[in-house]
Amino acid sequence: MCSKKLAVYVPSNIPLWTQIQKGHLTLQSQVSDSPYASFPPTPDDRYLEYEIWVCNQESKSLPEFHLACAKHLLGKPNGYPDPILIEKPIWTTWAKYGKGINQDQVLDFSNKIISHGFEISQLELDDMWTTKYGDYEIDCHKFPDFSNMIEQLRNKGIPLTAWVHPFINLESKNASNKNLHKYFVQTASGEPGIINWWNGQGYIIDITNPDAVHWLREQLDGIKKHGVYSFKFDAGEVHYLPKNFRLHSGTEPNDFSRAYARFAASFGGAVEARVGSKTQELPILIRTIDRASKWVEIGLQTLIPSSLNLSLHGYFWNLPDIIGGNGYGQFEAGEINTLPEDKELYIRWVQANTFLLTMQFSFCPWEFDDDTVKICQDLLKLRSKWVNYIKNECEKAVHSGIPVIRYSIIHKYSISFRPLWWHLETLEAYKCFDQFFVGDKLLIAPVVYQGVKTRDVFLPEGRWRDHKGTIVIGPHKITVETPLEVLPFYEKLSKED
Repeated sequence: MCSKKLAVYVPSNIPLWTQIQKGHLTLQSQVSDSPYASFPPTPDDRYLEYEIWVCNQESKSLPEFHLACAKHLLGKPNGYPDPILIEKPIWTTWAKYGKGINQDQVLDFSNKIISHGFEISQLELDDMWTTKYGDYEIDCHKFPDFSNMIEQLRNKGIPLTAWVHPFINLESKNASNKNLHKYFVQTASGEPGIINWWNGQGYIIDITNPDAVHWLREQLDGIKKHGVYSFKFDAGEVHYLPKNFRLHSGTEPNDFSRAYARFAASFGGAVEARVGSKTQELPILIRTIDRASKWVEIGLQTLIPSSLNLSLHGYFWNLPDIIGGNGYGQFEAGEINTLPEDKELYIRWVQANTFLLTMQFSFCPWEFDDDTVKICQDLLKLRSKWVNYIKNECEKAVHSGIPVIRYSIIHKYSISFRPLWWHLETLEAYKCFDQFFVGDKLLIAPVVYQGVKTRDVFLPEGRWRDHKGTIVIGPHKITVETPLEVLPFYEKLSKED
């Protein structure tokens, strides 16, 4: 059992520096070397401020202590995303087509998905569908009849969503329009600051400025008139802002990210964002940052810890990014990204996503072989049997503040992710990083290592039924076989079952 339970909270207005060394955490409030020194602190902010929450009741469990802290420090969602995103996979053009995506490819992509027997909740049109980054004009060379393309998709029951961002590149028409410069994040000189992002140099829209928000909404509403259903809001992190920036209305840097996330949420429950700050209440998908198409490094082994770390911090509605990763490696503009390392990695990635909140495909099962198609179809059929349960758990989470996906603490360096502590406070459970709960009834134990044929599973107290229908009594540690087509999962049975 855990003998000491405590939480450390530092207000977001403190210019905080942290370090972990030799098992010790150090905190420091320092303005002089901060990249956000343009936010002069008040006299009170110059000093380190923190709260230490300590659990004085030995009988109180770690989940109970976590919920008590979360209630006061994090808040909880006031709703959950569009249920269709839970019921059916999202498909995105990004990893498969990259920046070369065009109208014919979008339609061909949708036809192949359907012809191979897969469902689509929404099809996401990613990078390079506009003329320039920052101009909200459709590239008519790549999309000669954008509205008709969307109509064809709609006739097949497929909503189209589009990738957007807050950047206005210098070569765009909007960047050269001096009348718009007041809408961009300013520097101390009163001029819009030039920033670098992964697609070049430009300005960034000051989403804390109500007039800028009104202008941006007009641009996106103009896109929606073509039939675009919703949007993927990329970026929004503070580190993309210019040096010595000033916000129109903000007392701390994270006010920008908060405003961006809330602006995204104003477009409904089908949107996707990747940033938040004190915005746990928003009923939108928060995407895990891009994963590499590998087993290690920023690959499959980081998927569960990254996804569920968000859940622990109150962001329950996680989109675990693209199945199989983003295919980065030999990517150039207009070329196709590279497929994941091998078929095994792809299938294990699908298995790891099967019981998470939602699934997002880009690389396609049929790009490997028929066997991969069948395994993926079987996994989606398995998920469909549990969709209502997952949605019910989402509703419970809104009322209770208990995460749908049960998680634990993740160590910054050793990734000591311990997802079993919500139900099983043992030393072995604390050391386990690749199992998680969906609600109280499902324990998932995916394979995230290459070439694994067996794995250990830790079962809490109770009667559990495995994927074969075998009943196992816990608490118990078992070793199970894990051939490529098998996702180990366990259903907790009631006394009546």
